[in-house]
Amino acid sequence: MKNENVSDQGWFDWHWQVANTITTVEQFEYLLDIRLSDDESARLALVYDKFPMRITPYYLSLINKETYQDDPVFKQVFASYPYPVHDPGYIKKMMREDTCYFGIFKLDRLIAVSSAEVESAGRNAEMTDFAVHSDFRGQNLASYLLLDMEWEMAQRSIGCLFTIARLREPAINKTFINSGYRYSGTLINNTQISGGIESMNVLYKLLR
Repeated sequence: MKNENVSDQGWFDWHWQVANTITTVEQFEYLLDIRLSDDESARLALVYDKFPMRITPYYLSLINKETYQDDPVFKQVFASYPYPVHDPGYIKKMMREDTCYFGIFKLDRLIAVSSAEVESAGRNAEMTDFAVHSDFRGQNLASYLLLDMEWEMAQRSIGCLFTIARLREPAINKTFINSGYRYSGTLINNTQISGGIESMNVLYKLLR
């Protein structure tokens, strides 16, 4: 499925391919002429809030849209989330190990999620795994989740909350700073994300 609006010379030029990479699910759906289900979109939101999408038109053209769910290229492009978050058994196991999950629903539809990984003995918790469905972004849902998480941590007598946020993602950093978290440093080239090494900001807040 070669783009009809580009010459053969451009199509086979890697500079053109990189300059025209697909970076949103909406672009992916439009160019492949498919419509992902709500469940597929929700799963992708979990992945791409942490691992940004970047697909060249060439790789997109290799996906068979008629059987895209089973297409090997599709499965490589849309990598699975690093943890089996859609497995109820896994969620129950993590809850038994003191991880708290939070969600915002619109009617019966889950539109935003997060978790707090609690270390009770040290009275600290990592506020992490924020993901908001693409249809509901820009509504400060992460801030509402964080507020609810902080209330729950206070009930558990957790004294220190922290997060490790991607340096290159200002939105999530701003969410925490606006909620009173203090910047304590940057871990340079600390984490492998989406095929590259990124730096991470460490932010914290003392509750009591």
